[in-house]
Amino acid sequence: MQLCIPGDCSGFASGPAQCDGNRCFEWEEGAGRCEFAGSVAVGEPCTRGSTASSQQCVATAWCDAPAAQPSAGTCRLMCDFWGSPGCGVGQLCEQITDAIGVCVPAQRVPLFDVCQNPGSPCNDRAVCLTVTTQAGPENLCMPLCRRERTDCAGVRLGVTQTACDWNTFRNSTSVGLCLPPCPGAACAEGQSCLPDGTCARPCDTDAACQPSAPVCFDGICKPSGS
Repeated sequence: MQLCIPGDCSGFASGPAQCDGNRCFEWEEGAGRCEFAGSVAVGEPCTRGSTASSQQCVATAWCDAPAAQPSAGTCRLMCDFWGSPGCGVGQLCEQITDAIGVCVPAQRVPLFDVCQNPGSPCNDRAVCLTVTTQAGPENLCMPLCRRERTDCAGVRLGVTQTACDWNTFRNSTSVGLCLPPCPGAACAEGQSCLPDGTCARPCDTDAACQPSAPVCFDGICKPSGS
Protein backbone atom coordinates (compact mmCIF):
# COMPACT_ATOMS: atom_id res chain seq x y z
CA MET A 1 0.00 0.00 0.00
CA GLN A 2 1.23 3.49 -0.85
CA LEU A 3 0.16 6.47 1.25
CA CYS A 4 0.33 10.17 0.46
CA ILE A 5 1.83 11.93 3.47
CA PRO A 6 1.37 15.71 3.69
CA GLY A 7 4.50 17.79 4.10
CA ASP A 8 5.32 19.73 7.22
CA CYS A 9 6.41 22.84 5.32
CA SER A 10 6.33 24.35 1.85
CA GLY A 11 9.98 25.06 1.06
CA PHE A 12 13.47 25.56 2.47
CA ALA A 13 12.98 29.34 2.71
CA SER A 14 9.90 28.77 4.89
CA GLY A 15 11.75 26.71 7.49
CA PRO A 16 12.28 29.35 10.19
CA ALA A 17 8.62 30.42 9.99
CA GLN A 18 6.90 27.05 9.51
CA CYS A 19 9.29 24.84 11.49
CA ASP A 20 9.70 26.89 14.68
CA GLY A 21 13.06 28.22 13.58
CA ASN A 22 14.32 24.90 12.25
CA ARG A 23 15.05 23.66 8.72
CA CYS A 24 12.51 22.78 6.01
CA PHE A 25 14.01 20.01 3.88
CA GLU A 26 12.07 20.21 0.60
CA TRP A 27 12.00 16.81 -1.10
CA GLU A 28 9.76 17.95 -3.96
CA GLU A 29 8.51 21.33 -5.07
CA GLY A 30 6.24 22.81 -2.41
CA ALA A 31 6.49 19.88 0.04
CA GLY A 32 9.06 19.27 2.74
CA ARG A 33 9.66 18.04 6.26
CA CYS A 34 10.84 19.96 9.29
CA GLU A 35 14.28 18.96 10.52
CA PHE A 36 16.27 19.95 13.58
CA ALA A 37 18.64 22.86 12.96
CA GLY A 38 21.79 23.42 14.96
CA SER A 39 24.37 26.15 15.34
CA VAL A 40 27.06 25.26 12.79
CA ALA A 41 27.61 28.06 10.27
CA VAL A 42 27.84 27.73 6.49
CA GLY A 43 31.26 26.45 5.45
CA GLU A 44 31.99 24.77 8.79
CA PRO A 45 32.36 20.98 9.41
CA CYS A 46 29.24 18.99 10.34
CA THR A 47 28.04 15.42 10.85
CA ARG A 48 25.15 14.16 8.72
CA GLY A 49 22.38 12.66 10.84
CA SER A 50 23.66 13.99 14.17
CA THR A 51 21.10 15.31 16.64
CA ALA A 52 23.67 17.39 18.51
CA SER A 53 23.31 21.14 17.97
CA SER A 54 27.09 21.45 17.86
CA GLN A 55 27.22 19.08 14.85
CA GLN A 56 24.18 20.29 12.89
CA CYS A 57 23.92 23.17 10.41
CA VAL A 58 21.90 26.34 10.87
CA ALA A 59 18.36 26.44 9.44
CA THR A 60 19.37 27.85 6.04
CA ALA A 61 22.03 25.18 5.43
CA TRP A 62 22.31 21.42 4.97
CA CYS A 63 25.11 19.03 5.91
CA ASP A 64 26.68 17.91 2.64
CA ALA A 65 28.63 14.72 3.38
CA PRO A 66 29.67 11.58 1.47
CA ALA A 67 27.31 8.66 2.14
CA ALA A 68 30.21 6.55 3.41
CA GLN A 69 31.58 9.37 5.60
CA PRO A 70 28.68 11.12 7.36
CA SER A 71 31.08 12.74 9.83
CA ALA A 72 33.09 14.42 7.05
CA GLY A 73 30.42 16.91 6.02
CA THR A 74 30.38 20.64 5.34
CA CYS A 75 27.45 22.95 6.00
CA ARG A 76 26.31 24.22 2.60
CA LEU A 77 23.80 27.00 1.97
CA MET A 78 20.57 25.57 0.53
CA CYS A 79 19.51 26.98 -2.85
CA ASP A 80 16.49 27.02 -5.17
CA PHE A 81 17.66 24.66 -7.91
CA TRP A 82 14.95 25.51 -10.46
CA GLY A 83 14.62 29.19 -9.59
CA SER A 84 17.18 31.79 -8.56
CA PRO A 85 19.89 29.83 -6.72
CA GLY A 86 21.48 32.83 -5.01
CA CYS A 87 24.88 31.15 -4.61
CA GLY A 88 28.03 33.21 -4.18
CA VAL A 89 30.84 33.90 -6.64
CA GLY A 90 32.62 30.70 -7.66
CA GLN A 91 29.68 28.53 -6.57
CA LEU A 92 26.80 26.75 -8.29
CA CYS A 93 23.65 25.04 -7.00
CA GLU A 94 24.13 21.26 -6.85
CA GLN A 95 20.83 19.38 -6.88
CA ILE A 96 20.14 17.14 -3.86
CA THR A 97 16.37 16.57 -4.25
CA ASP A 98 13.83 17.18 -7.02
CA ALA A 99 13.36 20.71 -5.65
CA ILE A 100 16.47 22.04 -3.95
CA GLY A 101 20.24 22.02 -3.95
CA VAL A 102 23.23 23.23 -2.00
CA CYS A 103 25.79 25.83 -3.06
CA VAL A 104 29.13 24.17 -3.82
CA PRO A 105 32.41 25.42 -5.32
CA ALA A 106 32.20 24.81 -9.07
CA GLN A 107 33.44 26.17 -12.38
CA ARG A 108 30.77 27.64 -14.65
CA VAL A 109 31.05 26.61 -18.32
CA PRO A 110 28.69 27.28 -21.25
CA LEU A 111 25.92 24.75 -21.86
CA PHE A 112 26.96 21.83 -24.10
CA ASP A 113 30.65 22.74 -23.70
CA VAL A 114 33.32 20.39 -22.35
CA CYS A 115 33.42 20.14 -18.53
CA GLN A 116 35.86 18.51 -16.15
CA ASN A 117 33.97 16.84 -13.28
CA PRO A 118 31.16 14.40 -14.20
CA GLY A 119 28.31 14.56 -11.72
CA SER A 120 29.10 18.12 -10.64
CA PRO A 121 27.13 21.28 -11.49
CA CYS A 122 28.56 23.25 -14.41
CA ASN A 123 25.97 26.01 -14.91
CA ASP A 124 22.57 26.99 -13.51
CA ARG A 125 20.30 23.92 -13.68
CA ALA A 126 23.00 21.94 -15.50
CA VAL A 127 25.28 19.02 -14.67
CA CYS A 128 28.48 17.63 -16.17
CA LEU A 129 27.71 14.27 -17.78
CA THR A 130 29.66 11.78 -19.88
CA VAL A 131 27.78 11.48 -23.18
CA THR A 132 28.46 9.65 -26.42
CA THR A 133 29.16 11.94 -29.38
CA GLN A 134 30.37 11.33 -32.91
CA ALA A 135 33.90 11.86 -31.58
CA GLY A 136 33.38 9.33 -28.78
CA PRO A 137 32.63 9.76 -25.05
CA GLU A 138 32.91 13.36 -23.84
CA ASN A 139 32.17 15.21 -20.62
CA LEU A 140 29.66 17.90 -21.54
CA CYS A 141 27.68 20.45 -19.56
CA MET A 142 24.08 19.29 -20.02
CA PRO A 143 21.02 21.38 -19.07
CA LEU A 144 18.43 19.70 -16.85
CA CYS A 145 14.68 20.13 -17.19
CA ARG A 146 11.37 19.10 -15.65
CA ARG A 147 8.69 17.20 -17.54
CA GLU A 148 5.91 19.39 -18.94
CA ARG A 149 7.60 22.62 -17.82
CA THR A 150 9.30 25.43 -19.75
CA ASP A 151 12.87 24.86 -18.51
CA CYS A 152 14.21 24.36 -22.06
CA ALA A 153 12.74 27.60 -23.41
CA GLY A 154 15.60 29.54 -24.97
CA VAL A 155 18.07 26.68 -24.50
CA ARG A 156 19.59 26.05 -27.93
CA LEU A 157 22.17 23.64 -29.28
CA GLY A 158 23.64 25.75 -32.04
CA VAL A 159 20.56 27.25 -33.65
CA THR A 160 18.24 24.38 -32.68
CA GLN A 161 15.71 24.94 -29.90
CA THR A 162 15.84 22.01 -27.47
CA ALA A 163 13.00 20.07 -25.84
CA CYS A 164 12.90 18.24 -22.52
CA ASP A 165 13.83 14.57 -23.03
CA TRP A 166 12.62 13.01 -19.79
CA ASN A 167 13.59 9.49 -20.90
CA THR A 168 17.22 10.13 -20.01
CA PHE A 169 17.43 8.99 -16.39
CA ARG A 170 16.45 5.53 -15.23
CA ASN A 171 15.24 6.56 -11.78
CA SER A 172 13.22 9.58 -12.85
CA THR A 173 10.51 10.30 -15.39
CA SER A 174 10.03 13.86 -14.11
CA VAL A 175 13.55 15.21 -14.72
CA GLY A 176 15.45 14.97 -18.00
CA LEU A 177 17.81 16.83 -20.32
CA CYS A 178 17.24 19.64 -22.82
CA LEU A 179 18.05 18.00 -26.17
CA PRO A 180 17.19 18.65 -29.84
CA PRO A 181 13.71 17.23 -30.55
CA CYS A 182 13.14 14.46 -33.10
CA PRO A 183 12.00 16.72 -35.98
CA GLY A 184 15.25 18.69 -35.76
CA ALA A 185 17.56 15.74 -35.19
CA ALA A 186 16.79 12.24 -36.44
CA CYS A 187 16.71 9.53 -33.79
CA ALA A 188 19.58 7.07 -33.67
CA GLU A 189 19.20 3.68 -35.34
CA GLY A 190 16.82 1.50 -33.34
CA GLN A 191 15.12 4.40 -31.59
CA SER A 192 11.63 5.79 -32.09
CA CYS A 193 10.32 9.32 -31.87
CA LEU A 194 7.87 9.58 -28.96
CA PRO A 195 4.82 11.89 -29.07
CA ASP A 196 6.61 14.46 -26.89
CA GLY A 197 9.37 14.86 -29.50
CA THR A 198 12.04 12.82 -27.71
CA CYS A 199 13.93 9.76 -28.92
CA ALA A 200 13.80 6.43 -27.10
CA ARG A 201 14.49 2.80 -27.89
CA PRO A 202 11.47 0.59 -27.05
CA CYS A 203 12.18 -2.62 -25.12
CA ASP A 204 10.68 -5.35 -22.99
CA THR A 205 13.87 -6.76 -21.41
CA ASP A 206 17.35 -5.50 -20.56
CA ALA A 207 18.72 -7.80 -23.26
CA ALA A 208 16.82 -5.83 -25.89
CA CYS A 209 18.89 -2.77 -25.00
CA GLN A 210 22.29 -4.37 -25.60
CA PRO A 211 25.11 -4.00 -26.61
CA SER A 212 25.34 -0.45 -25.29
CA ALA A 213 24.55 -1.78 -21.77
CA PRO A 214 21.59 0.36 -20.77
CA VAL A 215 18.58 -1.13 -19.00
CA CYS A 216 14.91 -1.48 -19.89
CA PHE A 217 12.79 0.76 -17.66
CA ASP A 218 9.10 1.54 -18.21
CA GLY A 219 9.32 0.05 -21.72
CA ILE A 220 12.23 2.16 -22.97
CA CYS A 221 16.03 1.80 -22.84
CA LYS A 222 17.79 4.07 -20.39
CA PRO A 223 21.48 4.49 -19.47
CA SER A 224 22.67 2.13 -16.75
CA GLY A 225 23.24 3.80 -13.40
CA SER A 226 21.02 6.79 -14.26
